[in-house]
Amino acid sequence: MEGLEPVTADLLDTESVEQALKDISPTQVFFTAWMRKETEEENIRTNGTMVKTFSTPCLSKIGAPRGIGYRAETLSGTF
Repeated sequence: MEGLEPVTADLLDTESVEQALKDISPTQVFFTAWMRKETEEENIRTNGTMVKTFSTPCLSKIGAPRGIGYRAETLSGTF
């Protein structure tokens, strides 16, 4: 896809994310990561950490996109 630049980083490591994003300034960001754990509590904690590590403070450092959309899916549905 023209203009699409995939970025790879360890989403549980703030320094890794900051390094991966330091030279880019996107207009849109698609966060497509999910880590499966043993329990739903661990899923929530781990995946929540990944979102926080990516979005705070990294998006502000790269000139945050106009908005952030969030969609979470669980075995029982979408919220």
